[in-house]
Amino acid sequence: MVPGLAMSRSFGDSIIKNYGKTCEPEIRVRKITENDKSIIIASDGVWEFISNNDAISIVHPFWKEQIPELASNKLIRVATSMWRREDDVIDDITSIVIYFYPKT
Repeated sequence: MVPGLAMSRSFGDSIIKNYGKTCEPEIRVRKITENDKSIIIASDGVWEFISNNDAISIVHPFWKEQIPELASNKLIRVATSMWRREDDVIDDITSIVIYFYPKT
């Protein structure tokens, strides 16, 4: 029996290597600069219909207000709306928005 690919268990799932996948995570290190304003961490339920640039456009207005929770909620609402227009089933939709502010 072929195991299904459950993305949430792919990290450390050595069985999937037999099917062309790897359990080794891809890790990139990037130094945060003064130009960086935010990080968006989201599940595939967000990225299925929302591009990187659209996500930035959605969350950036909340940066000045310093309310990442509202930015994350808006991102989830937009993704949910797009799923409802395109499909009968909605994938899991999770997002975390982290804002950076200059030192005062």
